[in-house]
Order: sequence, then structure tokens, then C-alpha cells
Amino acid sequence: MIILKNISYTINSNEKILDDINLNIKKGEFVVITGKSGSGKTTLASVINGLISHYYEGTLTGEAYINGEKINDLELSKIGNQVGTVFQDPRSQFFMMDPFNEVAFGLCNRCLNKDEIKQRVKNSLQIFGIEHLKEKSIFKLSSGEKQKVAIASCYAMKPDIYLFDEPTANLDIQSIFDLRDILIELKKTGKTIVVLEHRLFYLTELLDRIIVLNDGKIEGEYSSQYLIEIQSEHRDIRSLYLNDLEVVNQKEPKIEETPILEVKKLSYFHSKTENYSILKDISITAFGNEIIGIIGENGVGKTTFGRLCAGLLKEKNGSIFLQGKKLKYKKRLGKVYFVMQDSDFQLFAGSVKEELSIGKPNVKLTDEEKNKILSKFGISDFEDRHPMTLSRGQKQRLTIATAVSSESKVIFFDEPTSGLDKNSMDLVSKSILGISDADKVLFVISHDYEFLLSVCNRIIYFQNGSIEADFKLNNDTKKKLWEILSKGR
Repeated sequence: MIILKNISYTINSNEKILDDINLNIKKGEFVVITGKSGSGKTTLASVINGLISHYYEGTLTGEAYINGEKINDLELSKIGNQVGTVFQDPRSQFFMMDPFNEVAFGLCNRCLNKDEIKQRVKNSLQIFGIEHLKEKSIFKLSSGEKQKVAIASCYAMKPDIYLFDEPTANLDIQSIFDLRDILIELKKTGKTIVVLEHRLFYLTELLDRIIVLNDGKIEGEYSSQYLIEIQSEHRDIRSLYLNDLEVVNQKEPKIEETPILEVKKLSYFHSKTENYSILKDISITAFGNEIIGIIGENGVGKTTFGRLCAGLLKEKNGSIFLQGKKLKYKKRLGKVYFVMQDSDFQLFAGSVKEELSIGKPNVKLTDEEKNKILSKFGISDFEDRHPMTLSRGQKQRLTIATAVSSESKVIFFDEPTSGLDKNSMDLVSKSILGISDADKVLFVISHDYEFLLSVCNRIIYFQNGSIEADFKLNNDTKKKLWEILSKGR
């Protein structure tokens, strides 16, 4: 179904992104492509779906075929009919203003009749559990909800080849298992499936092969019978099996008379009536040494809570105290630091090094100090590059590095491991643990079980706009965390 012969891709005259890739994927085969951030996974996907040869600049050599036809000889629209792609950033493939019309968009372009379009859209929205969102503005969806819309749009097209680029980057664990169920059905119907992924635990019983990329080359290839060997041979690969993971952070909170952060009866809603509350009567007390994981399904208000605390949104009711002092939302700006899930919204400087000084007029870092911070996150080699030229994982590490360089007493990290490989996740974990002390409170909004175990010592579970559970995280309670995240799956 897919044949790649001696594929190489070069940009900027001499920067080789792919280097002599040879790969055959049979009809109905389920192949996972993994590797560290920046190893060329997304670029390889762009060869398969024709974007490299028809859209992106650069020099592509070698031959690429889908279903026996040379990709260079096919129109991009014909490739799209055969290869359905779910991009890493769902925003990059949206054209319409609401989920119903977004899922229908590709079907309309194929000139299908009205009744079939309606039926396919309905089925796709139902399968991914987002039918209730069909008329909601795309701009008001959570990142996880946007991801589901993108996958549903691809599913509705019924292509022969499915190409998923980090499909679980913004999904909660329950949604990941829902996606796995869809992948099982697609595999049963004989579809060819290629998944570019860092999080591998949900794929172990599905995949036929794993391809490991490194620096644009195929470094390893493993059949489903030899998965255990991957973990010992490739340290940058995320855990295939989560059962043996243990809680890392054993710090005890520094309980004092005045907490670092106190939230009292916080409420927030979009409309003028409380019938549409996103958060209602949230109360939290947080002390030094605490790294608190905020968990819950997509769209329950986790990010909204962080934005409220950071002064990026104005609360409707309730109060927020920082070191005993009640602060209105504008006064919280800068005192509570918020690292966004989408790095593109938080990068403004002309170079990676300059980014560490943006928005911190009271923090004066020397070049040596900046280099030391960037080295911790493995991005010092890119100090003079424009931030927008970095890979998604590299951007993510840069935004976290900017938070580390701030003097804020409270820092929120919103899905900081979204799209990160094992090595990058470990760098983020160590850096967050490194800045945790008696004078700081760190919040981690995450669906990533592996990451939560690596940094958190407390978990707060949001459900239906309220706090459903608040407990200390240790090896005795990690099972409770998994059960909440997976809904018992």
C-alpha cells in the first residue's frame, strides 16, 4: 500500500531532515512510527500524504508510492481521497466554524449527496462522543475536543490509509481508549494505519510493527513479538507498559499558617446565568513543596481554572489569595505564571535566547545563565534560531524554560508533555522537580499518567465544574489515579 524508496528530504540547501528512508507497508498493516522530537516523523508523514512533493519547499529525492501509484504523479486532492491525515495540530486542518460543518467539509468537496453527508457526519460525531458539540464554535472547544473533531473529520471520509500524527497529544485517557476502539474497528475492516506517536501503551495489542526514527534515519524496526527489546535499546521511547511505574516525588508539603495560594468559592461561567457554569465553588489551599496534578476529562474546566488563577480570565464569584493577600485578576498577572498548552501563543521573541527575557522586566539574566537554562531542556543548540522554526516538542520545552526563569511563586503548566518524547518528558520532569521548593506551588494540568507519576505529590480531580477528589499521590494511591483517568478501563 505504501512504498518508500531511498527517500531523502533537505531544506535550506544542506539541512537533511530525512536520510535514505526505505519502507514498505502492506495493505491492512498497522505500523507505529516513533522516535524523539525532531527526528523526522511528521516530515515522513508529509511524504506519504503528498504535502512534501506538492506543497512544502525543499528538495525531495527517491520514490514514493501509494497503492501502486507514484505520489509525484497524483494530484493532491486524489492523494487526499486515499490518505486521511489527522495532523498534530488540529487547528491546522479546520476550515469551518463548528464541528458539524467541519466534519461535512471534506464530504462536500467530494460531491457526495446530501443524505449520505448527513449520515456520515452523524455517525462520526456519535462514534467520538461529540454529537453534543456539533453546533458549538470551534474556537470555544478544548484542545481535546478539537482533536476529536479532527479525527472524526478524517473518519467520515473513509480513506484506505489512515495517517495519525500524535493523535493522543491532547486526549484524556478515556478518550485514548475510545480512539483505540476505533483503531481496532478500522484494522478489522482492512484499513492501512500509520500512527506517529510517543505514547505507546494503548497500541501494544494493535500494532504489527514499530519503526524507530532518529535524526531522519530508520534506527530500528520491531515486530509485535519483540516489543520488550525496544525499551532496553531505545531510551527515548515512552513506556510501553505502565503497570510497573512508581511515584517519584516524595516531598512533603510545607504546611504553614499562611498558604502560598488559597482559592475560595471560585466560580466562572460564560453566559449571564449560572446554568452554564464552567467552574462552581472551587476551593483549594496549596503550600510550598507541592506539585499538584489537575486532572479530569476534556472540557471540565481545568485550563479555565489555571487561567483564572493567573489573571488571564476574570472570576465571576470567589476570591484568590497569594501569600495571604487577596488579589484581583489584573494584580495576579505576572505573579502567577501560566504555561500554555499551545506553545505558538506564548512565543514572541526573535530568537530562542531572547525568549527567556520576554515579559520579565525585573529578571535580568546573563547570557551564561540563559545558556544554562536552555541546556537543561536540550535546546541550547538552537539559541539563535527563531522560536517558530522549532519542532513542536522543542517549542514546548522553550515555553517551560521561560517559566523556570521567572520568579513567580505559583506556576501552572498546561499539558506540558503534549507531543513530547521520553527524553523530553524526563527533561521537563527533572526541571519541574528542580524548581519545586518550600516557597513555590506548581500545578500540572495533565492527562499523562506517566508524567503525573514522575512529578506530582498531590492530585485534584475536576468533574462537572467541581472538585470530585483531592488526595496525596504515592504508590498506595497511584491505582486510584489510574482508575480515575481511565474510568476503570
